[in-house]
Amino acid sequence: MVKKVFYVEKEKFLRSMMELALRAKKAEIYTVETLCENFYLIDDLKPDLIIFDLDQNSADLLKLYEYSKQTRLVATGPAGYEDSLDSRVKGFLPKPIIAHNLAERVLSLIE
Repeated sequence: MVKKVFYVEKEKFLRSMMELALRAKKAEIYTVETLCENFYLIDDLKPDLIIFDLDQNSADLLKLYEYSKQTRLVATGPAGYEDSLDSRVKGFLPKPIIAHNLAERVLSLIE
C-alpha cells in the first residue's frame, strides 16, 4: 500500500529533498510551505503522516484541528525542541535533516 505523506516546510530545498527521498520509496508526498491556508488538503488527501516544522505556527494550528485518528504526526526542528511537543506527536526529526536514509526513517514512523 502506498503511504501518503503531507509535509509542511518553509524551506524549498528541504521540501524537495523529502519529496525525492519518499518518492524513491514509492510514497505519495504532498508538500506545502505553510499550513494556515492548506488545511483543506489534509481533509482531501487523508494522509497517513503529517510532518510539520516546529519553527512555524504549525504545532499550534494542529492542536486546533481535528484530523483522522489514524494520521501520525511528526515534527521537525532544532534538537531540544522535542521536549515541547504535544502528546499526539509521535516522532521528531532533528534539524539539520540529513538526507542519508531519510525515507526509511520517515516511513518507519508510519508502519
